[in-house]
Amino acid sequence: MAVTDAAVLTPGVGHIFTNTTLGAKWTLAQLNTYASAGTIPADWNDIGHTDLDTILAFQTDGGDTTTKGSWQNPSLKTVVTTQAVDSLVFNAEQILDDDVLTMYHGGGDNSTTAGEFAWPDVASAQERAFMLVMLDGTEPLGLAVPKASILRSDAPSFDPADFVKLPLKVTILQQSGMKRAYWINDALGSAAT
Repeated sequence: MAVTDAAVLTPGVGHIFTNTTLGAKWTLAQLNTYASAGTIPADWNDIGHTDLDTILAFQTDGGDTTTKGSWQNPSLKTVVTTQAVDSLVFNAEQILDDDVLTMYHGGGDNSTTAGEFAWPDVASAQERAFMLVMLDGTEPLGLAVPKASILRSDAPSFDPADFVKLPLKVTILQQSGMKRAYWINDALGSAAT
């Protein structure tokens, strides 16, 4: 690996998108078109404003390992004993948004009475395809997750000097026939080398 100045990226601006079609993901061409022209692929919804102070945090549950050895070599091999489950957490700030409230509350009813959003009796994680786009000027980096479950990660935050924050947790799941997640950028993959 060489020192490559062009391989670093500052995520100056970011957008988070969801799609109710599981298995959907952006292509490299769609990511580049979004970076240059702002065109969002069909059926993808921008979840809107998110917290600038704590942009997002990656988390991992599991992924435990143990080292196995033999009489001849006491540290012969590292074995993964539990697979890692990856997630990311961010604060949505568009509380006046039915879709954000649906993801936060694990369902809900926004169609029965005008001007109301009814919490569900029983919450369930909302499964969606998920796309994170980070822009360093016009240089994009995408994180595509074909299947994710989205649900609140904590209580809402109320501060009279700040926006209301709804903490959302996006857990990366496995979509049949696909990888769990994909980093997307012109410089990545074997075709880029």
